[in-house]
Formats: sequence, C-alpha cells, structure tokens
Amino acid sequence: MAGDIGPWLKANGLERYAGAFAENDVDMRALPLLTEADLRDLGLSLGHRRIALAAIAALAGPLPPAADAQEDERPHARLDAEFRLLSILFCDLVGSTALSQEIDPEAMREILTRYQDAVAVAVTRFDGYVAKCFGDGVLAYFGWPRAYEDHAERAVRAGLEALERVDGITAGTGRLAARVGIATGQVVVGDLQTEYSREDAAVAGETPNRAARIQTAAEPGGLLIDTETANLTGRAFRLVDRGEMELKGFAQAVHLFAVTGEADIESRFMAHHWGSLSPLVGRGPELDLLKARWRAAQDGEGQVVAISGEAGIGKSRLVEAFLESLGSEPHRLVRLQGSPYHTHSPLHPVAERLRRIAGIGADDPPATQFAKLKAELTKYSGDLSSLVLLADLLSIPIDATVARPNLTPQEVRERTFDALLVRLTGYAHQAPTVLVVEDAHWFDPTTLDLLAVSAERAAHLPIMIVITHRSDWHADWIQEADASIIALHRLERQEVGELVGRIASGQADRLLDDILARTDGIPLFVEELARAATEGRLTNASVPDSLRGSLTSRLDRLSVEARLVVQLAAAIGREFDMSLLLDITGLDPAGLDRAVVDLRRERLISESPAGPGAYMFRHALIQDTAYGALLASTRKAFHGRIAAALEARPSMVDAEPELLAHHLDSAGEPGKAACYWMRAARRALDRAANFEAVTLAGRALEGVTRATPDDDDRRMRARLLLGTALGNAGRLRESLGPLETAVELATELGDRKALQEAIFELERSCFLLGDPDHDAVDGLQTLLRIIDADDAATECQISCRLSRASLLRGDVEGGRRYIARAEQLARRTKDNAALFDVLFTAFQLPAGPQSEIHTDRWEERVDELITLAEQLGEDDARGRARSMAFATAAEMGDRNRMDRELQWMTDFGEERERLHIKWIAAHGRAMVAIMEGDFAAAEANAEQAFALGPQTYGSNLEGVYGVQMFAIRREQARLAEVAPIMKRLIEQNPSQSTWRPGFAIVASDLGFETAARRILDEIAEEGFTVPFDGMRSTTLSFLAEVAARLGDEARSATLYDLLVPYGAMTITAGITTLCSGAAGRCLGNLAATSGRWDAAAEHFETALAINEAMRAPVWLAHTRADYAAMLERRGRPCDRAERERLRREARATAVRLGLVALGHRLDTPGGGAG
Repeated sequence: MAGDIGPWLKANGLERYAGAFAENDVDMRALPLLTEADLRDLGLSLGHRRIALAAIAALAGPLPPAADAQEDERPHARLDAEFRLLSILFCDLVGSTALSQEIDPEAMREILTRYQDAVAVAVTRFDGYVAKCFGDGVLAYFGWPRAYEDHAERAVRAGLEALERVDGITAGTGRLAARVGIATGQVVVGDLQTEYSREDAAVAGETPNRAARIQTAAEPGGLLIDTETANLTGRAFRLVDRGEMELKGFAQAVHLFAVTGEADIESRFMAHHWGSLSPLVGRGPELDLLKARWRAAQDGEGQVVAISGEAGIGKSRLVEAFLESLGSEPHRLVRLQGSPYHTHSPLHPVAERLRRIAGIGADDPPATQFAKLKAELTKYSGDLSSLVLLADLLSIPIDATVARPNLTPQEVRERTFDALLVRLTGYAHQAPTVLVVEDAHWFDPTTLDLLAVSAERAAHLPIMIVITHRSDWHADWIQEADASIIALHRLERQEVGELVGRIASGQADRLLDDILARTDGIPLFVEELARAATEGRLTNASVPDSLRGSLTSRLDRLSVEARLVVQLAAAIGREFDMSLLLDITGLDPAGLDRAVVDLRRERLISESPAGPGAYMFRHALIQDTAYGALLASTRKAFHGRIAAALEARPSMVDAEPELLAHHLDSAGEPGKAACYWMRAARRALDRAANFEAVTLAGRALEGVTRATPDDDDRRMRARLLLGTALGNAGRLRESLGPLETAVELATELGDRKALQEAIFELERSCFLLGDPDHDAVDGLQTLLRIIDADDAATECQISCRLSRASLLRGDVEGGRRYIARAEQLARRTKDNAALFDVLFTAFQLPAGPQSEIHTDRWEERVDELITLAEQLGEDDARGRARSMAFATAAEMGDRNRMDRELQWMTDFGEERERLHIKWIAAHGRAMVAIMEGDFAAAEANAEQAFALGPQTYGSNLEGVYGVQMFAIRREQARLAEVAPIMKRLIEQNPSQSTWRPGFAIVASDLGFETAARRILDEIAEEGFTVPFDGMRSTTLSFLAEVAARLGDEARSATLYDLLVPYGAMTITAGITTLCSGAAGRCLGNLAATSGRWDAAAEHFETALAINEAMRAPVWLAHTRADYAAMLERRGRPCDRAERERLRREARATAVRLGLVALGHRLDTPGGGAG
C-alpha cells in the first residue's frame, strides 16, 4: 500500500521499530511531520533518531522546518527564558590535569571527546539536556527543555550510567574515573543574548553552582546528591547519609547523600494509554450522608453540609456525584463559586450568579442590563423594590429618573441581604433547593455573612446548603447551624487501585504502587498521574513523582498559540473569558479558537458556569504551574496588557475596581493601582463591607507609599481611608495611627475638608475606645477656629463631638458647655438630623455632667428623640432612639418603660429584619434576664447576640458579650471560666478601665486578696480617672465593691463621692449590656466601710425600693444581704430581727434562682459586703 512505511524503515536500518510506528499509525504520509521529540516517544535511540531525521530530510518534496527549528519555535524554545524546577547534573573527570601532562594534546583531545560522549549518551538516554561541555566538565539539565515528572530520578540514573560508561574508558594503563554531583532547585533557563554574545541554554540561580560544588566532595567514581534531590527520588536508590558538608562559596553547610546504586524495589513500567476518569471512588459513606440529608431537606428540615479537605482531595467531585444522583427528581440548583482574586470583593459570588442567570453581558448597554435584571426579578415576584439595590450590586448604571432609596450603608447591606434571601426562599417554595457553595475559603466576608443568615433562614425550609472548603478554613456559623461535617480522607490502597483501574484500564497492577507512593491517596493527584500514564507521555522512567512535573510536561506539549494563551489566562486568574483573551493575546479569533481547542484537549481548562465564552482552569494547580514558569518581567508585561484591556472596559472597572488594581500592581504600577484600590475601598464602605474595605485601603496605602512616598496629599487620603475602614470594622485602636497621621498631613496641606473628615473619624474612634490617653479635643477646637463664622451646621457637628471628647479628657464643664451650644445651633437652624445627633450624644453623657437629663425631664427628652427619629423616617435612627430610651429607663429605674422599649425593638427587628436592632434587642433581653435571675435565658440571648455581631459590625463585639457572661458566671460562682476571657480583653484593650476592676473582683472572689489589692492600688495611684462614658457607673461600682470588701476607708470615701451623683439611679453598662441594680447598694457599702451607719442605712433603703420597682430579684437579694451585713457590723440589738429577716429573704432568693456565690457568702459567718 502507498502509505506502507516498512520498506523505508528497512532501507534505513530501522526495521526494529516497525511495530512502534504501526501501533501509533505512522505511515509515509505522517513521516515528514515527525519531530525529534516524536521519534523519542516512538522509542528510537539518539543515534537512530539522527539517522531517521537525515533520511526524512532527504525525502523529495517540500518539508516542514527541520526538527530543531520546530523545537525552537515551540513556546519552551531556548530563546524564551522561564522559571523551571531542574535537577542539574555536573560531571567532572578525575585527574585530568595530571593526565594531560602524561600524554600528547591530540591523545588528550580524543580521551576528552570519548569522555564527553559517554556522559552525553547517558544524559540523553534519560532525556536530559547537555548544556555545556568544557574540557573535563559536563553540565546537564533534567526538566528542560521538556519537563518530566521524575526529573530528579532521571538525573540520578543518568549520573550512575555516566560513571559506569566513563569507567569503561581506558587511558594508558588505567581506566578513567569521574565524579558526579546533582542538585535540584528553581532556576531561570533560556538563551542569553546580548549585542556582542550569545549563550545557549543559559541558566541563572545557585543550583548549578551547588551541583558543581557537590561533585568536588564526591569520591572518584562517586555520585552525591542534595536533600532536595533525595526527597524527590524517594526510595528509588540506595542512599548513604553523608551529613552536612561545607561547600566553597556557600554560607551554610549542605546536607548530602551518596548514591550507591538502585534500591531493591519492585520495577516500574511505562504507560501508553489514557482513559476517562472513573466515577467517584471511595466516597460511598459520604455520598450516602449527602443523600440522607437531602431527604430531610425535602421534608422541610433545612440542612447544612460542609465538605472539607486539602486541595485535590475530591470535594468538588463528591458534590458532582451527589448532584448526579438527584437525576430527574424535582429540585432547584443554585451555585456560588469562590474566586481567589475576589476574596475582598463584597458579594462577588452572588453578583456573578445574578449576571449569569439574568443573561447580562459585559458589553450590554446599561439600559439592556437593567431590563434583563428587571425581567429576572419579575420571574419570581412582582415586587421590584430591590431592583435598584441589586442593580447597584451589579454596578449597572441607573437612569436618573429611577427613584433611589436614601439608605445608610448598613441599611443597604441589610436590604440587599433581604432581597437575596427572598429569592432563595422563593426557589425553595417552588421546589426543594440545593445551594452549592464552592471554595468557601475564597469567599469575601460579606458573602459569608449572607450564607450565615441563609443557613438560619433555611432551617425550616426545603433547602440544603452544601459547602466545600479547604481544611485550614473554618467559620463559626457552620457549627452553629448544626451542620453535618464531612472531612474527606485520602484514598486507601484498594480505592486508589480501583480509580487507577478505571482510568488506566488493564494497567492498575503495575502502576498502583508508584501512584500510591507518589500521591499518598489524594484523588486529584491519582487522576492526573494515571491519565499521564494512559496518554503515553512517560518514557524510560517510572510514573511521575510530582504533580508539578506532570502539569509542566503537558504545558510543554502545547502549540505556540496555546502556550501563550494559557500563560496569559494564568495571569488573568482562575476564570477568564474569550473576549479579554482576544484583546491581550494579539491572536485573531481563529487562532484563539485553535488554542482553546488545544487547551481543552489537554484537559487544562473547561467551560466556566459564568456563561458562553467563559473558561476556567480545571484546578488551581494548573494555573499556578503556568504562572509560576513566567519570569517577573514577563509577568509584569502580561499584567500590563490585562490592565490596559480592563481600563478600556469602564463597566468592568466600575464593578470590580479591585481587579484592575490587582493587575496594575502586578504590572509594576503601584501608584496607578492605588487609585483603584481606594475606589474599591470606598465602594466596600458604601456597602458596609468593612472587613474588605480594610484590606483594600491597606493595599492603597502600600501602593501610594511605594510609588509616591513624597506625595503628602495621596498619603493623607490613603491613611484617612484606612483609618475610616479600621474604625468601621471595630478595629478602633488600629485606626488611631492612620487617622492621626491624616490629621497632621491635612493640616500641613491646608485641606480643610479632609481635615474635618479626619478629625471627626478620629474623635469617633477615641470616644468608642474610651481611652483617656487619646482624644480629639485639640483637633476639634482647631476646626472650630477655622470654620466660617456663619457655618452653623458645621459648628453644631464640631460642638457635639467636642462635648464627648471633652468628657473623655475629664473636662466635665467643657462637655456640658459644648453640648448646650450644639443643641442651641441645631434648634436655631431647625436641622432635625443634627438635633437628633445632639440629643443622642447628650444621653450618652453620664449622670454627673448632664444631671438635668437624669431628672424629671428625661422622659420628655427621650420622647423628643423618638419623635425626631420618626420625622427622619430612618430605621437606623428609630433603632438608636428606642435603644437609648431603653438604656435611660434602665438607668432611671423605670422598668415599665424598659419593657415597652425592649418589646418594640424585638418586634421591629424581626418585622423589618434589621440585624443591628436584633443584636441590640438580644443583648437587652439578656440584660433583663440577668436582673431577674433567669441565667439560662440570659446566656441564650447573649449567645444569640454574639452570633449576630459579625453580621452587623464586622466584629464579634466580645466586650458586650464578655460583660454579660461575667455577670452570669459570677452569680453562679464560676468566675474561673471567664478569667481567661477577661485577661484577653485586658491585653487587647489595656487602657479600657472597666476590665481591671472586674479582674480585681475575680481575684477577690477566688481568694486572691493580694492581687485584688494590687489592682485597686494601681487604679488609685492613677487618681481613679474613670472615663465619662457609658461604662462609668459600672466601673465605679466594681471599684467600690473591691474597696468595701478590703475595708479600705480612704479609697471608699473617694469612691463614695464619685458615685453620689447616681444615688437615685441604677448602675448600668452600655446601652443594653448590664444593669446591676440600684447604686444605693454600693453607696451603702462604702458608707458602712467608714462607719457612717445612718447614711448607709438610708442608701440601702433607697436601693431596696428601686430594685423592687425594677423587679430585679437578684439585686434585691444582694441588697438585703449587704444591708444585713451592715446591720450586723453596726451591732445594735434593735437591728437583730431586721437583720435576720433580710438575711432569710436573701437566702431564699439565692436558693430559688441559683445565686451560688451569694449563698456561699450568706453561709460564711460575718460575710461582708459584696
């Protein structure tokens, strides 16, 4: 037949290879297209490959470029320098100098030629590359220009064979001997060309030098390898540990191993064929659990299943098998995919899904995008109230005629959550729904918050949430959702054998040991290595020993076009689309299509769920391999191309400015990137995505600092943005530094607007910290001096903040003066929003400096605050007003008003799904339950509030929770459990004065009187400088209790004077944190310490009346016990009956409510105050 290649093979002495040519369908038509690499894969030796290539070149007719030329045109061609993990072999001829003195130059030349040929034959036999031959030395690479998974093993085998071949060469009366050193490491390899010189296959890095130095330490005829090479070769060779050796030019000793030969292990075979990936293997119990949870979800019992494991363990494969098991039964599938490049892009997975299901294209006009989103929302509900919010989420420009709600960032966040949750529950009402959350470890905090709420909402709906994440990631809400946890294990030997058998049919027995040893049962690695074996890409060696080598070898086989595309795609990210690639590759559509076909054929990429024209790497390791091979200069160039293409797409920049910032940063343009980092940070702040804003603002500051360190204006704006983000995220102390610097820079620049913003943010952080060592009084007073004389609105804002800042400094009169001025300005300008802020601030002032509020006028002022909130029509204002009404009623001892306001907040939070108000109400319920002695309910509500914290403020707000748990555990005599929490709070907030007195109580209760006294002494030496904040009365009460218990008359007297303004009030902490009963109890104990018995009795009587009215049995019991102790100390016979009655009633309450600590104190003879 015309295509028969047999005669040609026989004519050239190559007939032994006829079977290989026939098996691979190579006939005369394919012969002119063969390259040297193809001939190597067919099994031809080096000499026979050269013969074949010469014979092919002699064939008549036009031929493709010679094999070497074709090789040079491939993307791994020598002119393209790249990073590679190489095993480098250096072989040196022993005694060559002495030998050259014994024989003539011509004979020496012949010996060196024979020596070099012997080494080269060994190197090329194991597919190494002879880089240089210089006299008695030979330098060879393994892993370039073509990668192999087992390059280290190939190098060692070549080294052993080279030593053997050299030993067979005679020189005079003896034999030649050589030394071999092998080192493995990352290098840059490729041609090095200048105007005046050219060096082929030049390598840069310390690895070749290390290999050369290692060979000098070898014995004649010996082979030494470094630790890296030994680790990669495993047990393939017999090794002798030579320990650490000093090598010339290396600062640190290098651990070396001598190779004495091949190890006595089972043989390994090459693979020739690929097969399809088998169905799920070794995951039967896990799949059964998923099915069982699905059946429960179908019955309306919402389920959460978290699948965890290391990369490649088969998390996604298990999910796909579960989804396949659903078959045609009715269900709705919702997928959310995490992205490593969008970990700080708020709600990115959700936005991507909305774009996809709505069919919104990046090139669609804004009106079309808006119409498509509207049509999508209409499918499930006629309610389009969320349309504008979701359009903002997708960064769709909205026509000016469309009404926009006037919402705070927190309200935007909450209503966006509401809209998305309505869609999810809507799906569930139509059909049982599976929400698949892929790669949760790459989700942004806001999306994770949404998932936490979704899990809570799905509890009684036919919804199953399946989450995949890596082992080193966790989220508290998963445990709180009572999730089923599936921690995937590595496959056992039998399971690996089954998987290999499905992929490499008929070869499992001979591949199993190698694949199991190299992969340790990780399914992805097993799949990749087995597939490499079935493709027939492994020659003259065993199955690959590293996934990186396997992936790199697949990249090396790509066409020039496909190689360029995969590298640029790797720079773009895990997912990429054809339109962007078309802009940056320079290929025409046909060329790009060919490249994509090539990549899909190699199973490097697959279609992305994002939509038509979108692709993704099959797994991140493929992307990492392609990207990791690029030189830094190439990466910068690629990211520059991507950035330029993104800048030409304004809609994409508006939607994801952080993506453009990332590429600009990677392109070496940190200054330009900083602009987009700042834009992204502001966008995150507008959505109350505070965690993301901190990260993005930090990147902006880094960029400004690197690019324009002397540009004070940019530095000021970046620091102001970072300080604002840190403050919003609750990282108040960290916010001080950036904000203080911003104030300094704005002052130097004379930027009044920025100065005002910076000082306002600084004051807010200082006030919330309650740190007397930091305040913004000076800055605020500066603002007051420089504003326009007729700018009443700004003066009002400044005065309002000055009142708080002055109190923080201890300037009571200044605080009163400024708040009065602020109120006067707000009323004069009839600015209801300003007046609301002023009144709210006034209520935050403690009793001493603002006593008129804490008289008969308090209800009138509270009612005015609520009225203003209703006039403003903002849910946030309503919640703040009601919470302040609750706190003030508690402080003033009005239990009925407390109950009404707490019920309002509970109902409003539930009805309107306002997380912030729900958080306040939960803590309020805990506060009331503590007063009533229902500690189980108190703890449950505190835990509920603690869980809501991250969803509202972006932090756990451990302080409020800690105070409530402290109060509960103290009554239960379980303080040892909360001591570690308090210690951590003190370390995190060293200037927060509340914690140290509390720690003194812990020490005193646990019997450490010396420690309690030491803390009291420290605070007394500081002058009892307790901040005028919402914790003031509680802090003073803690100190009073310690001083009274220790019998310290002098300090009791000082504390008495500080507490007197609260005499007719209760002791409270925060807005809805803690109410510790009437302050009269503390005053009674302090007076008793000084022997002022009548005053003490009067205070105790007042306290009994207030606690009775507050329906606070816990504090009634404590007051009765302390009153009884005082009467006993007073020692009047007429007090005996009253004393016993008080003690009897206190003990009865302690028994009924489980007040263990109080019971112990009552049982102690002479038990004192506290």
